Formats: sequence, structure tokens, C-alpha cells
Amino acid sequence: MIEGITNFIFANWRILIFIYATGAAITFAMISFFAIWIFRKEWKQRDLYPDEYFYMDDAGGPAGLATAFLFVLFIACISAVLWPGIPLVVLGVLFLEKITSRFPGLMGNLFDETDENQGEEK
Repeated sequence: MIEGITNFIFANWRILIFIYATGAAITFAMISFFAIWIFRKEWKQRDLYPDEYFYMDDAGGPAGLATAFLFVLFIACISAVLWPGIPLVVLGVLFLEKITSRFPGLMGNLFDETDENQGEEK
């Protein structure tokens, strides 16, 4: 069995690397486009409602924009390298959220909404 897997990998290593590189490039591009879309929405909101963004003057400007772009570049590069595992992580988080919502005592009451409701009743 393992011999068959290794033979498959060694026989098709160029195709496998091409698939991995294509997935990495697509992941990098999608995360970059998503970040640009978010930045444009944020700039539009800042132009429409300048009074609500008074605190951005301190952290804004070219230094804040460069920091945001470097952060997005870092996240996009890490995601491009680890793209085969990202769907597994997302599915794992969704699975744990389902377990936590259905059995709150099992996960240590992490999804406990009773504190919020008790505060409203008092």
C-alpha cells in the first residue's frame, strides 16, 4: 500500500507540485482581493461618515496603511503555503461550535448564553 502511494507520488511529482502551486496562487490572490475590497469599503465608510472615524487620525496615514498592507501580505503568504489545511481548520471550528452549542457542559460552558439572559432578568 505504502509502496503504491510512494510510486504514485514519485511518478506524478510535477503534476502534484503544479496543483499545489496553483492552489497557493489562487489562495494568495483571493485573500489579497478580499483585503482590497475591505479597504475600499472602509475608505468609503470613512468618507461618508467622517465623525465616526475621528480616532483613525492617530493610527491612519501612510504608516497605518503600510502596516495594514504588510499584515495582509503576511496572512496571504501564510495562507498560500498552508492552503490544503485551511478547509480542515474551518470544518473543525464549525464542528466544535456545533458540539459547544448542543452540549455546553462538555466544552466547559464556552457557549454559555445564560449569563447574558440572567443579567437582563435581574
